[in-house]
Parts: sequence; C-alpha cells; structure tokens
Amino acid sequence: GLGETPEIKVVVYSTKITVTKVDGTDNSVKLAGAKFRLLNSDKTKYYVATMKDGKLVVSWTTNAADATVYTTGSDGVVEFKGLEDGTYYLEETEAPEGYKLPENPTTEITITKETTTEDINITNEKKTGTVTVHHYIQGTTTKVPLADGSTAADVVKTGNVGDMYATKSVDNLSERYE
Repeated sequence: GLGETPEIKVVVYSTKITVTKVDGTDNSVKLAGAKFRLLNSDKTKYYVATMKDGKLVVSWTTNAADATVYTTGSDGVVEFKGLEDGTYYLEETEAPEGYKLPENPTTEITITKETTTEDINITNEKKTGTVTVHHYIQGTTTKVPLADGSTAADVVKTGNVGDMYATKSVDNLSERYE
C-alpha cells in the first residue's frame, strides 16, 4: 500500500577465481606480465571490476575494450572476485615476454554454489626460433671454400628466444681452408 518502503535486497557474491601463470616446462617458475580477462557463460559479455565506496562492484559489458584486464605480477597471480555460480571463460590476451600464447588461450571454468575459490594454473611455453649461421668470405655472400673442394656448410640452431648460441670452434682452421 501507500507509504510502505520497498524491501531492498543486496546480493553479495564472494566467489573468486585465482589464476596462477606458470612456465610450461617448470611449474615452479611463476610468470609476470600475462594479461587476462573474463567472459560470461555465452562469451558475449566481459567482466568489469570497479571500486565504489571501498567495495568491489562487478558489472558486465559487451565492449571488450571496457573489460577489466588483469596482469600477473612477479607471483604469477591474478584474481577475479565477486562472482556468482556459473560457467566463465578465462581468456589470456597477452603472454609474458619471451613466451607464446597457448594454442587455445581460453579456459572454461565452472563455479558451483559450494565454491569459494577456484584455483587454476595456466602454462605458457617459451617462444622458439631458428638461427642459420652462414659461413661467407668476409664482405661477400660467397661461401668459404674448403680444402677438399666443398664449401663450408650452414649451421642451423633452434632454441628458446633469448637463449645464446655459439658455433663450435674449429681446430686446424688454416689447414681446412684454401
């Protein structure tokens, strides 16, 4: 009737997803610099976290540019808080420096009413590359001739980006070349 104050019901969701970013070869190595955002169950809305009066307020947006993107620190951890039960999709948008995104950068996570914290580890493999060492006569693109009539072969090295490689030293170098 008239003069009655409607009841205001505030629902607080306290479940969180804790993501730890680790090296794909050594899970004890935590990775800083990975960027994540969270999508809803039908992948049409993105998680947005804002603070209002010192409290976390979670909302959802259809605009990916407005999504809250969390970056892992030196502990490799990010947290998405204030979630209700349901299915979410965690999307890695940027891998840490020297690492590549997983083939499938999206991970499905299901939270039930009993869940308080969902802990997951996500791994990244290091970026790899190939270097070809050519043996040319200095200042030219002519391969170095060897004493047996052949030319010095190229050496191909494959490894992790940032690793250092050296060609092996050659004994009796002057005897091998013309």
